[in-house]
Amino acid sequence: MESQELREGDNLQPRKAKTGTRNPLGFFGEWNYNITTDQEAPLLYSRFAIYAFTVFCSVFFGGVLMFLNLRKLNNKHGQAVVAIYTILYGAIAYPVLMQFDMRISLLNIVNILGSIPFYSIFWGKYVGKATKYRTESVLIPSVIGSVILALTIILIFNM
Repeated sequence: MESQELREGDNLQPRKAKTGTRNPLGFFGEWNYNITTDQEAPLLYSRFAIYAFTVFCSVFFGGVLMFLNLRKLNNKHGQAVVAIYTILYGAIAYPVLMQFDMRISLLNIVNILGSIPFYSIFWGKYVGKATKYRTESVLIPSVIGSVILALTIILIFNM
């Protein structure tokens, strides 16, 4: 039998032992962190779902999904904070955006900036960094978001 030498970078941990570990390099590797199949865990929209709907639909849409999560967790203070943030952000950012030539790319930048508090502040503070949860289906929000996105595009190109 030939002996196999270990090369630098070889991973000796079994694959199963790596599941559930956090990525220290940023939030992109943590979208699935704390998702479980335990039936006792609450059914919530995932961090990625909130981010995607915020970027591709609107900050208002992402705020609604985050608000629904907090309602399921019975976190009234978090609901109020998310609602106030969502309304204020929309009341300030979108009228300012209307002063410029409305382009989809500029709208996406505004939505990306608006999404940051949802996954970096509100999720950790009001849902909880250690909260295990099951993922809620995004079928209904996807249909609603698609209709809103289509109407937005129609409005932009008819102005």
